[in-house]
Amino acid sequence: MNPCGPNAKCLNTIGSFQCQCPDKYLARDGNAELGCDRAAVDVYCLEQSD
Repeated sequence: MNPCGPNAKCLNTIGSFQCQCPDKYLARDGNAELGCDRAAVDVYCLEQSD
């Protein structure tokens, strides 16, 4: 039984678990336990320079 929502991956931790969305997916309402939906556009991280 997977406690995480659709498309989310369950990661075992000591005494608990975490739900994580795969690349290019976003957590529903910021909570992967509710599920992960494919992002409408590709999301890229930008490196900031000082």
